Amino acid sequence: MRAATLAELKQLVEKVRLAIDTAARLTGAVAEVKVALLYGERYHNQIMSRVFQTNMACLGEEMEWASPVGMYGSSDIGNVSIRLPVIHDYLWIAPAEVNTHHADFTACAASKRADEIVIKAAKGLAMTAFDILDNSSLQGEIDECFKQALGIS
Repeated sequence: MRAATLAELKQLVEKVRLAIDTAARLTGAVAEVKVALLYGERYHNQIMSRVFQTNMACLGEEMEWASPVGMYGSSDIGNVSIRLPVIHDYLWIAPAEVNTHHADFTACAASKRADEIVIKAAKGLAMTAFDILDNSSLQGEIDECFKQALGIS
C-alpha cells in the first residue's frame, strides 16, 4: 500500500484491516494481518542540500535539484526525515536513459565512474558536515527549513 504521507498510510492500513476483519467475520474465515515497516514521506532539507551541492561543485560534480514531489520509491529515509533534517541527493553514475532496474545499470555501478562518485560523495558529505558544524547561523537555517517542512512552529 502507498499513500502521500505516513499519516494517510496508517489510515489506509486501518481501513484495509477493517475490510479484512469484516470479510473474515462474514465468511467465518480466520484472518491474520501482518503490517511491515511503513515508509514515510520524505522531507528533504533544501538548505542542507544547497550546501552539499555547492561542495560537490567544488569537487567537479554539478547536481540538479530533485523534484520535491517526485516519486522515488520506498525508502526509510522518509521515516528519518520526520525526526531530523536530512538530504537524499542523487549523484549520477549512468546516463539518464539507463533504467536503474536493468543490467545496464549494474554495469554502470561496477564502473570507474561509480567508484569516483563514491569517493567524491564521501568528501562532499564530510565537507558539508564541517560547514554545518562550523556555522551556527547555517544550523539555524537548517532547523527553520526542517520545522517549516513539517509544519512545526
